[in-house]
Amino acid sequence: HPPSHFALHTISQDVYGGGLSQVLSGNMLHRVLRPEMRQILSRPIFTFHVPNEFRGNDESPKSVTQSILMSNLPHGQKLWRFRADIICGDDDGKHCPKGMCEVKHLQKLLRNPSLSIRLRLCPGTILFMDNGSYLHARSNIQDSSRWLKRVRFYMEGGR
Repeated sequence: HPPSHFALHTISQDVYGGGLSQVLSGNMLHRVLRPEMRQILSRPIFTFHVPNEFRGNDESPKSVTQSILMSNLPHGQKLWRFRADIICGDDDGKHCPKGMCEVKHLQKLLRNPSLSIRLRLCPGTILFMDNGSYLHARSNIQDSSRWLKRVRFYMEGGR
């Protein structure tokens, strides 16, 4: 399972304007989704490649099949698990075509600037993020001297 939380500590920002962070509230995204789309994204039909940086050893799974949205949680909590660069396409017939259409629609919503905030993380900034409650991304890095330290962790007792 991905870490429940992470922190980014900016040591050196991208001086050429790249590496801009984007954050979108999962609750806000949930509100703008059609009920049918929420239902499809809640099905465990999406296969994700597990990046090497998250695999502990050679015996760790190379892929996992799960839902993108988990919403049947206590206190109305919703958890999101989505990374466009690691979701598998319609390979091996594991995905229904509608599921992949919904993923494409989700990607379109994630690019909508009215649904998210953009942040330039200045040197010395520390950003703590709930990895399941917020979707996050960044623009392309243009400065090779940009340096962020990332710390991943799990919170005891849930979120």
